[in-house]
Amino acid sequence: MDFSGTNADDPKGLNMREGIRRNWALPEGAQFTQSAWSNAKNDGIRRLQNRRYPTASLTESRADIDTDTQQAQLTVTYEPGPAYYFGPLVIEGAQRYNPSGLIRLARLPVGDEYRQTTLLDTQQRLANSGYYDSVFLTLATEVAQPGDTEVHAL
Repeated sequence: MDFSGTNADDPKGLNMREGIRRNWALPEGAQFTQSAWSNAKNDGIRRLQNRRYPTASLTESRADIDTDTQQAQLTVTYEPGPAYYFGPLVIEGAQRYNPSGLIRLARLPVGDEYRQTTLLDTQQRLANSGYYDSVFLTLATEVAQPGDTEVHAL
């Protein structure tokens, strides 16, 4: 397993990378199946995307199978990508309500490291407020410089 590209050596992501390695779902000696291989790769990418690196990607995966020895040589490389932090909440389509009141109600922790659970908790607070029939929050990852990245409420 390897990490390459942007933030591959990010000191703030060291524990996460070590955790992905330590908790790899297909350790040496385990029986190889396509399903177990897919699950192991996907678990690693989910861990990166759930915290700090929402645009992380899998850049290489290879399973070389030797049928004579019944051994598999596995290679997987992740690119964490940029680190994101919550920026301001931008309320879209709030013509009937004061957006500043909704922003206070949402309690998005501006400046904190991106965590998917935090985004979902904020979305749930807005959904439970009674102001929306439905609401969806998205992190504006298309910005050129990540950092304090806007969150859009639709």
